[in-house]
Order: sequence, then structure tokens, then C-alpha cells
Amino acid sequence: QLLRELNIQGIENLTADELNKELLNGATFRRFKYVISVIFATYLKQSPIISIRTKENYLVKGLPYALKTLFFGWWGVPHGPIYSIGYLFSYLFGGENLTKEIKELLKKVEK
Repeated sequence: QLLRELNIQGIENLTADELNKELLNGATFRRFKYVISVIFATYLKQSPIISIRTKENYLVKGLPYALKTLFFGWWGVPHGPIYSIGYLFSYLFGGENLTKEIKELLKKVEK
């Protein structure tokens, strides 16, 4: 129930046991940041938490957020380009890895 409230993409139909098996096989949970800019305003956003299973690629899962930054992040003066470059580097390195935190939540749920 607690994990459902976190609105994690990709675990909608998994039980806690199935989720634990996925984690043992190397699944991760990640969040990607992106930038939207409009002339003098730059907005820093983040994706929902995304489950990335063992055979899935984080670059593919995070691509929509990287594309948002590529197309809409640069246009804010002066911070748009600065944040866009930083967030694109973050994307290339896998975004924010929240696997440890989700594992801790799973332990609490099982108790």
C-alpha cells in the first residue's frame, strides 16, 4: 500500500514478493530531473520514481525527461542553459538512484 502511494511507475501489478525478486535480480528505482524555461523563468522539475527492471535501460526510461530538457530547458535567461547542462549530465549518469530508500521502505512494509 505504501509503495502504491509513492506512485512508482512500473510496479503497478507487482506484489511485495515479486518486487523483492526484481530487486535481487538488479532492478533499480530512479528519478530524473528536467528543466522547462520560458525567457526569464526557469522551472526545475522531476519525474516520478521509475522502476527499471534488470533487462531495461535507464537511458531509455529517462529519455522523455532528457528530451524535455533538450527542447525546453535552454530558453531561460540566465539559468536555463546552466541547469540544462547539469541535468543532462545527471541523466547520462542514471539520474537519482532511489533503490536504497525503496529497499528500506520494503523492509518496513514487510514488518
